[in-house]
Amino acid sequence: MDQSVAELRVNHATMIRDATGIALSAGRDVQVAIVTGAGEQLRSCQVLRVSGSVHAEHSDVAQLFYSPLGTAGFSELHSARAAVGPENTTGRVDFLITSAQGFEDRLRFDPVRGEQASRVSDLAMSCVVPK
Repeated sequence: MDQSVAELRVNHATMIRDATGIALSAGRDVQVAIVTGAGEQLRSCQVLRVSGSVHAEHSDVAQLFYSPLGTAGFSELHSARAAVGPENTTGRVDFLITSAQGFEDRLRFDPVRGEQASRVSDLAMSCVVPK
């Protein structure tokens, strides 16, 4: 499986989609809810890579939340972080997440923790280790 993310829903921000990605307004606890439509592939994957680009004016942290198969909701325990902002000159973020039982078809991506505008592009995922 190597596919781009299909469905995005944004909470706590205004999203403007264009040919190069999505621009998100400054907001508190900005969240991008992701449903891929690739449930079968996610259920049969043990290590998933989620990557993309995040551009923010100030140093911050992007966080990806995931749900192991059979769990409901998101938690800090099932999340990964990456630095964003001026020090990350490419804007590239890569997350490797692991679940021995596979994954539910839902992810939550918080591009920044602080209240600042951001730009997200090239979100994609691929299964690195299938079951």
